[in-house]
This record gives sequence, structure tokens and C-alpha cells, in this order.
Amino acid sequence: MKTNRKVFCVILAFVLSIFTLTGCSSSLSIPFTEITWENSLEDVEELEGDVLETYDSTYGGTTYSYEKSYKDIDGVVKYMLDEDGKIVCIAWQCTLDSQEELDDIYETILDETTDQYGECDFTPPNYNSKANVWYLDNGNISIFTVSASTAYTLQYTFTHPDVAERSDK
Repeated sequence: MKTNRKVFCVILAFVLSIFTLTGCSSSLSIPFTEITWENSLEDVEELEGDVLETYDSTYGGTTYSYEKSYKDIDGVVKYMLDEDGKIVCIAWQCTLDSQEELDDIYETILDETTDQYGECDFTPPNYNSKANVWYLDNGNISIFTVSASTAYTLQYTFTHPDVAERSDK
């Protein structure tokens, strides 16, 4: 009986470690915040402090923006709520001074996201920007850049499965 319990514990530990290593979980791991889909606006306010700005969310509620550094780069984190006040989208955005800086942070985030979730599912064709999208059961992830002569912007977005859409266009 003790041998069966030990074998079960070893197998259980092995299976759990495989799920952890392959990124299988019920929620996405968002690297630039501790907030998850289960948190409330009060949790966001407690973690992030003073709100930078608010505006209407594409999801029927309000977007709350806060200054947030990620990978030693100043940016803004946005928490988008639906009409019920539930967090349905979290994004980090930064504007850089050069195409080289933009390319560097894009490649870093792309490599880390690919390492955790595998190859992206969709890369839209565009000559002035780069973009990658992962369609996952527990939400979508997207990384996109916009390059202009005066600004170089990156946005790293996580979308809740309730509002995540799949598009190959």
C-alpha cells in the first residue's frame, strides 16, 4: 500500500511538472503585472497606485492606465474592463526613441513568449509594423509594433477568453 502511494505521488509530481513546464494552466501568466483575470479594480488600484488616465474601454467598461516599467523601459499598463467591471484585457505599451530599441524589445518579448507558449498562431502581413498573435484556450496574446518617423511603439496584450477572438486577417 505504501509503495502504491509513493508511485502515485511520483507520477503526480511528474505530471504536474510537465504541465508547469509546457505552460498549461487555467490562466495566462502576464509578465508585467501580478494582476490576473480573477482580480478586481480595487486590486489594481492597490497594486498600481494613482491612475494616469481613464477612458472608455472597447469592451463596454472603462480603461485604467498606470505608469509601469517593464524590462527597464518606461511605459503604461492598461487594464480594460467590460460593462460588468470585470478585467478582460491587460496591455503594456511603450514608446521608444529608435527603430533599433523597438526591434530589441520586440525580439526579447517575442522570444520569451514563444518559449512559454510555442510558436505564434498568426502573423499578419504588414510592411510598417510587426505583429504576432497566440490563440490559446485561456485567452489571446498579441505583440505588435508601430514605427513612424517620430515614434516607435510596442504593445503587449493579454485578452480574456470571454472576449478573445480569432482572426486570420
